[in-house]
Amino acid sequence: FYVNEKNEENVFAESTKFGILDAEGNVVLPPVYDNAVAVGDNCFVVEKVNSGVRESALVDSDGKVIFDYFKGNLLPVFHEGNVRMLIVDESDGTDFLIDTDGEAVLDIGFENLFYAHTTGWAGYESAEAVKGISNNKYYLIDYTGKVIGIFGEEPSIKKSYGNGINLTAAYRPY
Repeated sequence: FYVNEKNEENVFAESTKFGILDAEGNVVLPPVYDNAVAVGDNCFVVEKVNSGVRESALVDSDGKVIFDYFKGNLLPVFHEGNVRMLIVDESDGTDFLIDTDGEAVLDIGFENLFYAHTTGWAGYESAEAVKGISNNKYYLIDYTGKVIGIFGEEPSIKKSYGNGINLTAAYRPY
């Protein structure tokens, strides 16, 4: 839910603050955040903007910080309506993956980490995978945090073959 100081129906007003309600309408998190998104039963991505700088964190329903505030975005990776991991997209640093307990999923830091919306990989639907770039290698990571492919160059779809694809880049199963 959201509130703003003018009590107007405008979620884009600068004075708007967001919070979380449960199914019965009880306040779980008060409206003190510039953005708040539920990513599990007891897990929320919250954002505050200070002097134009976005800071994100992962908190529980008591407002206890699970993953501390940092400059950048915390992007939940959804699979069948559930979130098992989140992309930590630091403004000035290395991207990495965490689980909903705030723990690192892989021991790999990425120059860039993002949803692979059009993977076309056999058995993997859109947004069920994440692509990462690290040390001139391209990683494909499934929604559980398992590396399912490492490429020497950015893979691209060459020709579709039913359930799977033929990639222009060679890969090594991980």
